Amino acid sequence: MAQLIPLAGKMVASSLSDLSYLRSYEQDLALATVKDPKLELALRQTIWQLYKEWAGSAEELYQRVQSLRHRGITIEGIDHLNDEIGRIQARLTLKPEQIAKARQQVRDGQTVPAKELRDELNARLRG
Repeated sequence: MAQLIPLAGKMVASSLSDLSYLRSYEQDLALATVKDPKLELALRQTIWQLYKEWAGSAEELYQRVQSLRHRGITIEGIDHLNDEIGRIQARLTLKPEQIAKARQQVRDGQTVPAKELRDELNARLRG
């Protein structure tokens, strides 16, 4: 059992490292100038799928490592992994098509300035 503790810690660290790569892919895409909307959507769909796969395998790992925690064994990074799983699962609720549509609306100028939105919300709260 004692030999499994460092292994479990390494697996948690590896999963978190994989997530940082996925985030860097998404950031690279956000910073890139992609002229072809279909290509951009395809790249977003690929990244979304990678996130989905990561969340599934990270959840499986978390459940397995959690069984060690129930035995009183502390695994470094397990709480951080659980937090990240939650963040990514929430992020996956936005489909790539929704993000692409929102980005197109911004490019087309179909936005509401923050001040206008804030004023409208304040007016509703008062009214």
